[in-house]
Amino acid sequence: ARPGGGSGAAAGARGVKKVSQPSERPVVREDDLRRLVKLAMQENDIDAARLYVVAYTFMARVKNEIVPLQTRGEHSSTSVERGRAVVYLASRKNAPHGAEIARQCTCRARPCRPCGVCALGAVVQEHRDAWRGAARPLFGGKSFSARTADLHRRAELLKLTAKGQPRVGWHAVRRGHAQDVLASGTTLSQILTAGGWKSMSFLAYLCRKDVDERASLEAAFAQSDSDVDD
Repeated sequence: ARPGGGSGAAAGARGVKKVSQPSERPVVREDDLRRLVKLAMQENDIDAARLYVVAYTFMARVKNEIVPLQTRGEHSSTSVERGRAVVYLASRKNAPHGAEIARQCTCRARPCRPCGVCALGAVVQEHRDAWRGAARPLFGGKSFSARTADLHRRAELLKLTAKGQPRVGWHAVRRGHAQDVLASGTTLSQILTAGGWKSMSFLAYLCRKDVDERASLEAAFAQSDSDVDD
């Protein structure tokens, strides 16, 4: 059977009906991410530029999962080798006993795309070169509130949201990547796994029209598989 078929597709179709789509939720998609990174680098805030790319690539919760990352400690362990990054979190919201997130470098396949693996690798290497200690957070140079204020300011400068809409926060980055991978053809069940979501409540992150179309398509594929198997 195809990935995301069967019960996963059916759950996706049910999720579309159950989850109401909030209006005008801010989203940072790949093009927006590039602009944020460029502005941060122009301001000589390389650490923030890397954080934006890592947060987008790993589709993780920034405050509790990305910012506290360690090379080896009670919160997490991080390794980047041969174009592959592996982050092990001792606990996640929907995985209290731990979870592993792995990503491959995208530089060769898509050289113009911001690569979270290379960005994380640079942070890890800089951390080790400075002898900061394995348990010290990789993104510990600035408070989370200060990082959030910087994100708000840069998003406003870049006009990533229209006047009167909510400010761009960290969830907008997570939401934007989910939307981008949906548009690329990834199944709903694969997106759920990639983002560490446990239920179809994650559909609220996505454009309702795209979700409706994808869920209908996956349900059709699942029915087709069922017909063949029978």
